[in-house]
Amino acid sequence: MMNCKHCGLEIVRIDTANGKMVCNADPVQYWLSGNPNTSILTSNGETIYCILKGKPEKAHGIGYTLHTCMERSGSDE
Repeated sequence: MMNCKHCGLEIVRIDTANGKMVCNADPVQYWLSGNPNTSILTSNGETIYCILKGKPEKAHGIGYTLHTCMERSGSDE
């Protein structure tokens, strides 16, 4: 893991079909039911459209949210 050079938060880079994406380092549980309002990346680079709230025992998996640093002027973390 590394830290964002703009805000200092821990980040990870995940390889996707379109290149590396910068994500927050803390994994989140996701659920596929409901009205998907978020996209996350799995550790193997797959984009999942999901919701991030639900019963833990019914979660569909774990992924990472994209890092959206407000001080970021580019993707050069």
